[in-house]
Amino acid sequence: VYESKFEGNSSIRFSRLSQDKLVWTTANGCPYEWQSTLIWSVEFLIKIDSSTASDNFGPEFIIAPAAAGLTSLYIWLNGSQRNEINLTIGSKSSLNNSGAQLSATVPYDQWAHVYVAHEGGNNVRFYVNGALIGTRQQTAAWYMNGGLSIGGQTQAQPTSTNSYLSAQLDDVRIIRGWLPYPEDAGQVAVPVEPLPPGDTAFVFGKITQLED
Repeated sequence: VYESKFEGNSSIRFSRLSQDKLVWTTANGCPYEWQSTLIWSVEFLIKIDSSTASDNFGPEFIIAPAAAGLTSLYIWLNGSQRNEINLTIGSKSSLNNSGAQLSATVPYDQWAHVYVAHEGGNNVRFYVNGALIGTRQQTAAWYMNGGLSIGGQTQAQPTSTNSYLSAQLDDVRIIRGWLPYPEDAGQVAVPVEPLPPGDTAFVFGKITQLED
């Protein structure tokens, strides 16, 4: 059990060496093709330990397709600067420690809130702690090959720990739409942090459970 920003709750600690990950499969409702017209948002809290600051194993995937393939969404840590959170919509081959389309640094040993939303009009916006980091124009569909993975991606060599995350995650939400924020393109009210877990069902409606 690890600490949480929310009293009485706990977070999940992901370990690169243990190859920890959760996968939302297409069989359990994860869309394979995410069309440019689909309104969606991803948000989570992340805490990166300073004790792992010197790990340098390339990108660490927070959100990624379960298997490498076509153009997809990657939210990841820079392995050579592990408090740098990055957003890329592209192929895995385009990723390296300087390959982000949008990036932001956060303090070690503190919870940071990350919010990514497609608000309509082909605009994908990237926020950290309520501040807009930047906007990515995405006019084409992208794909979650094998489903959506949280914490890493299975490698061609099964024993490889490359791509796996070492950090704590809390209150991860993957939502069709961005309730309860007003649905006027470009005018989304951005939360500084997620609502407490008890408010999730009331505000966001039913969310499909993730399975390990």
